[in-house]
Amino acid sequence: LADKLMEEVIQFAATTPFGLQEVAGATKQLLAFGMSADGIKDTLRSLGDVAAGLGQPLGEIAYLYGTIKTAGKANSVDLKQFAQRGIPIYSELAKVLKIGVDEIDSMVSAGKIGFPEIEAAFRSMTAEGSQFGGMMNEQSKTILGLQSNLKDAIDQMFNDLGKSQDGLIAGTIRTAISVVENYQKIVDVIKVVIFTYGTYRAALMLSTIATNGLTVAEALRA
Repeated sequence: LADKLMEEVIQFAATTPFGLQEVAGATKQLLAFGMSADGIKDTLRSLGDVAAGLGQPLGEIAYLYGTIKTAGKANSVDLKQFAQRGIPIYSELAKVLKIGVDEIDSMVSAGKIGFPEIEAAFRSMTAEGSQFGGMMNEQSKTILGLQSNLKDAIDQMFNDLGKSQDGLIAGTIRTAISVVENYQKIVDVIKVVIFTYGTYRAALMLSTIATNGLTVAEALRA
């Protein structure tokens, strides 16, 4: 089960805007708060879509969500903390419970808003076609596209370098030509990275790839 969960965490991080460290941290929090390992993937996707849509740290959303799971019910402070981060928890609860938004506070005070209602509200706001549905997928397209373009350019360079080693002098000349030709392809992709993420992150990305053998998507989030 642990190996399967780790694979899911790595895959989640590789295909979303969140880094492996952030996803692993959120996963540990959710497990510590009593979430089932079998349901972690779906929970991460729901919380991740909200976090991505609002530009909030995944770990913070997971922490707030997990504390309600442990307590078994929500209090007014919990809902306010969600609302302060831009999460439309009141309107989603009202939708799920089929009541008016102005009735939520009284139900919270009466202890009638439990974790199942909070869970249902998050599922509602991240369902297909909803406000936050598919937000991670949309944001990850840019990262995955850059990863693919950069990988293709680098693979082509090394492929050409391999073909050029059939004679010392001729091979050296062809190697130099291959590097120059493919270098421009790589530079073109790096320019996009710099424009999108800034000079510092572009440099950090290349450094991380070179020293740790990470994928471009992981390096972008380092």
